Amino acid sequence: MQFPARGRFRPQSMRPLFQTGFDRAAKGNPLGQARPGLRGARGTESVGFNVVPCPGIPAMLMNLLFGLSTMIACLFLQSVLVVAAIRYYRRRESWLNHPSFWSSVSVITGVMLLLVIGNMAQVALWALLILALEEFQQFGEAFYHSAVNFATLGYGDVVMSAQHKLLGPLEAINGALMIGMSTAALMSAFQDALQKMTRTRRR
Repeated sequence: MQFPARGRFRPQSMRPLFQTGFDRAAKGNPLGQARPGLRGARGTESVGFNVVPCPGIPAMLMNLLFGLSTMIACLFLQSVLVVAAIRYYRRRESWLNHPSFWSSVSVITGVMLLLVIGNMAQVALWALLILALEEFQQFGEAFYHSAVNFATLGYGDVVMSAQHKLLGPLEAINGALMIGMSTAALMSAFQDALQKMTRTRRR
């Protein structure tokens, strides 16, 4: 039994696995044509491995500039919402001195809603950046992709082009930090409320 020479074996059925969206576009496949597999941000489809070239140093530096600027804006926005949540909690501490079930629930829920609003605003801010870079045509798709990155889900069903794909990991880092900050603020309020309710019931 003879085997083909090493490195030359490539069955016809395996070829689509190694084709990229750029390859098919070069062969006449128009952008936006429906194909099974991963969806590209600009409407291209890829089958199997999504092999795309890495951006150059100037593009990487530009992505870092965009990403770090957006992270700073998100940090400011998160700080504003955390301060707002703390002020909301402090103004309603009297509800916890004479606690009831619904008063305690309303205080904790209010804090939680403020923190969630802050996270959603940051997702929208990243989506606006992605939309401004023309990676998506609709805000809904950009918001979905931004939410997947921010929550570090990593679905991969919608991807950006190679030119701006570095923004994905940067947003994931931002999301992990901001969600952790929101969780810490919520747990701090919850523990303080629990201590106040326990002291009041012991009197």
